[in-house]
This record gives sequence, structure tokens and C-alpha cells, in this order.
Amino acid sequence: MLFTSVIILLKLPFSRPLLSGILRNLIFELSGLLNSAAILIFCFSFYKLISNNHSLHQSLSLLILAVSIGFILELIPLGYYINFILTGNEITPFPLLKILAVILFLFSYYAVINFLIKFRKVYDYNKLVSKQSI
Repeated sequence: MLFTSVIILLKLPFSRPLLSGILRNLIFELSGLLNSAAILIFCFSFYKLISNNHSLHQSLSLLILAVSIGFILELIPLGYYINFILTGNEITPFPLLKILAVILFLFSYYAVINFLIKFRKVYDYNKLVSKQSI
């Protein structure tokens, strides 16, 4: 939530820009990366809490895979932007990367929706947590 709030604040129109364009874009890119990292840490922590034989285990594994791929995808534009800041050369991504990003984006939304649907069906939260993690 914190990193999403930073992104929203950076996109709000103010009479005078709070930060220069380069610094603003860098903070925007880093906020997206940190947001993905925070979600990934939460998913790993939740994964360690639930029991291995619970039906939520498989969908959470799929969600961790999707969030991990999303985290890696966040690194690509950040790398392009840092390269632009350091060298002044703008690199255009190859077309296959754009198609791959769309496919992975759709896969991550499928994983999130799948997890949320299965999590909604959990009625006994005591059975959700494994005895080893307590």
C-alpha cells in the first residue's frame, strides 16, 4: 500500500512539480519494484504458514510463481531507465518481449483470481495454518 500510494502521489497534477522528471520517474519505477517485492514477501510468508495438504497450497504456489515473474518483469523497464540515465541512449525493447509481457500479465491475473476464489471458499481458518508454523 505504501508504494502504491507513492505512485499515486507522483501522478497527481500539482501546480509545480515536486521532483524533477528524471527523479520522479526513477522513484516511480522503484516504487513498482518495491511493491512487487512486498507482495512476494507476503506470499512467501503466507505459504510457510499454511499446511501442505490444504487445497490453497497449490493456488498459492501458482500465485508465488506469477508474482516472481512479475517482479522480474519490473526489473526490465528499471534496467532500461537506468541505462537511459547513465548513457543517454534509449533502448527499444524487442517485439517478442512485449508479447511475452502481455501473456505473463494475463497469467498473473489468472493466478491472483484463482487464489482469491479458493481463499474465499476457506471456512475453517484453524485448518488453514499448519501445526508446525505455530
